[in-house]
Amino acid sequence: MKYYVYVIKSDLKDYHYVGFTINLKKRLDQHNKIQVRSTKAYVPFSHIYDRIIYSRKEARDYEK
Repeated sequence: MKYYVYVIKSDLKDYHYVGFTINLKKRLDQHNKIQVRSTKAYVPFSHIYDRIIYSRKEARDYEK
């Protein structure tokens, strides 16, 4: 399975978030639509980086 490790940066505050997902577009939309509790105070976001990794464990390790 393909996993995306991604970085988003708040457009308004000095804050960035690193995460991983199997559906990058959906997850980025969730962040910007205030559907993610940990990032809702920092909306809106710009997507600044992503990397495809084919192992869930490796994606989690890379995220950290």
